[in-house]
Amino acid sequence: MSVNRLIFLENLEHHRQAPAFLGRLPRGTRSRPRHRLSCGPGNLQESTVNKISHRPRRGPTPSKRGAELLDALEDMVLREGFAELGVSEIAQRLSCSKRTLYELAPSKRELVLLVLDRFFARIREEAGRATDSAGDAHLRMYAYLQVGVRAAERLSPTTIADIHRWPPARVLWQEHVRKRVDGLKRIIDTGVQQGEFRDIPTAFVAEVVFASINRLREPDFYDATDLTISEAFDELYRMLLAALTPDELNTGKRVEERGARRALSRLQRARD
Repeated sequence: MSVNRLIFLENLEHHRQAPAFLGRLPRGTRSRPRHRLSCGPGNLQESTVNKISHRPRRGPTPSKRGAELLDALEDMVLREGFAELGVSEIAQRLSCSKRTLYELAPSKRELVLLVLDRFFARIREEAGRATDSAGDAHLRMYAYLQVGVRAAERLSPTTIADIHRWPPARVLWQEHVRKRVDGLKRIIDTGVQQGEFRDIPTAFVAEVVFASINRLREPDFYDATDLTISEAFDELYRMLLAALTPDELNTGKRVEERGARRALSRLQRARD
């Protein structure tokens, strides 16, 4: 059994906290019309949960108009969440018909999963381009992580809560994080092989980094530390770089010249 399947089955234990599914339910499981996602407990039967896939079905590449609608819906979902959005409201706010939306995805459930899947895939694609254009391992690592931090700024607390409460979306996010961890591990592995980073268990480092970034997404973190998200990320990067820098380079000005300050200043100029 795959890791993702195990994660999905574990999430089913908490299905009573999940919002009602966006799509149509099998006959006999619907107790009332569901025009919206409901976050109330007890909305789902376990047999229904087991039939839900977290992977949206891939259809033809959307037209220019379809891509524009998906982009607009992405902004809406990331800003407001999706549990309370109904397809009629979405169509009205996007100035399109419900039929147009169903041409993009066969159900409301799959429409939301498609939007989230596109968002996560774009993060990974942008991270790949950013690391390809960066220089040494220090810059590649910073560029790779910074893409995710900028994307996380778009996720509202409501959206994060909706994702965690709905197993298909939650598993989709967990798959995305796993791929991001694997990508960071490859960057650190390359840095170790090239002598830019010290020999360290790279899988452990990658896991700890993404656990830290997950914490950076929580609003109470900034109340406790009095840092902005960019300041918090910069400090995390400095800590990571100091841990990875070989001991013989981890003294005085050589760390500043070869480490965090050089990478941060160069990338800051590139962003500006």
